[in-house]
Amino acid sequence: MQSGRKGDSHLPSFLTLLASGSSANPERGRREGMMTPETKDQLSSLVGFTFSVVFCFASIRQSLGTLHQPDSGLFPLFGGVCLGSLCLINFISATRKKRSSTSRKWEPLKSDTTWKNIFITLGVLFAFPLLLNLIGFAPAIFLFFLILLRFIEPQRWSISLGGSAAGAIILYLIFQHWLKIRFPTGLLGL
Repeated sequence: MQSGRKGDSHLPSFLTLLASGSSANPERGRREGMMTPETKDQLSSLVGFTFSVVFCFASIRQSLGTLHQPDSGLFPLFGGVCLGSLCLINFISATRKKRSSTSRKWEPLKSDTTWKNIFITLGVLFAFPLLLNLIGFAPAIFLFFLILLRFIEPQRWSISLGGSAAGAIILYLIFQHWLKIRFPTGLLGL
């Protein structure tokens, strides 16, 4: 597609230089200017850790209460500690991977990633609130886990059914009995 302007023939190479991160030497930019997945993991971990520190300080300024009578600052404090711990673990893992790998090719998506899995996951996420009102919390969460375990990351039926039952029971005990959160019981009364 020629438009007749003088600089149009250099546009693709200009975009390539921009994408590579260097305008002086395109090959050097491709090697040195691009961030590896490990570097991206390190940076995102640092950002997440920063947010966790802010969450922790903000929650400490609120009253914490006790485990049996939590106040407004307790759960944000736990959330900040959990987020910070996970970010720290991810940062250490990315640093170890970065040191052990010298020059690996990065693939943006796994070859077995399919659009079918993405659509199934989105469908399950949109159907969950509808099923929650219709059949109740425990059966809805059981079906949610079952579909994810069986069809997204295929497992044997015994593992899918057992993992779904264990997940549903654990979440039911946490939300209904420990935290005393009432979810819709649905037609089944569960």
